[in-house]
Amino acid sequence: MDALVDTHVHLDDEAFDNDREAVIQRALDAGVSMLFAIGIDLKTSQRAVALADQYSEVYAAVGIHPCDADTFFEEKAKAEEACQALDALYQHPKVIAVGEVGLDYYRDHSDPKNQKKCFECFISTSIEKKLPLVIHNREAGDDTVELLMHYRSDSPRGVFHCFNGDRAFAKQVLDLGFYVSFAGPLTYPKSDLLRDVASYVPVDRIFVETDCPYLAPQKFRGKRNEPAYVNHVFEKLAEIREESAQDLQKRLRQNVRDLFGV
Repeated sequence: MDALVDTHVHLDDEAFDNDREAVIQRALDAGVSMLFAIGIDLKTSQRAVALADQYSEVYAAVGIHPCDADTFFEEKAKAEEACQALDALYQHPKVIAVGEVGLDYYRDHSDPKNQKKCFECFISTSIEKKLPLVIHNREAGDDTVELLMHYRSDSPRGVFHCFNGDRAFAKQVLDLGFYVSFAGPLTYPKSDLLRDVASYVPVDRIFVETDCPYLAPQKFRGKRNEPAYVNHVFEKLAEIREESAQDLQKRLRQNVRDLFGV
């Protein structure tokens, strides 16, 4: 059986400083074959790439989270320096995506104008580098889709990570050619709307993830999340879709190959 891939982890987070290697080993022991370490700013992107260098099972995504857009643009010289540093990271053979990028109107951490400007920069980078986007979207669905539509002729590709919209929004995402990734909230008792989306999305457009150390599945809710727990998301997904674990796991692994090339 094809092994699971946790397509979104923040392994560089300080929550893992005391046992990072053990966390990775537990994931491997649980049947998780690959982990995608996701950057949210220059430093975490650099750390994600360093982890990819250190561990054969780890791959990296490089980008600026929308909540850091103000910081990214606050000084022109620093922004140009950061762009050059990020551009160098994209040359690394184990960098497989541009992310985590997008829009976040839930938290008041960055001006929406800067968020949009930053997101557009990375959409362009994704197209130029031929790397998929890992998109963060929180209460900004309309603007996220509008910006992607603006670049539609260039056929940007990617995944909406930790999807939290309804079926109508999922259709917009799918119509753009993007994938949908489900995380721990899929297992929460009150996530009926999300489970409806999970039953609706075509099997060839789905990923699973943990977004660890955040959003632990129901069994571990309130505790630190880790990559081994992606199995709980996968099992819930198989239950919702009424598909065999073997068939679903095989399809999800192929989805990873199709979008990320690994």
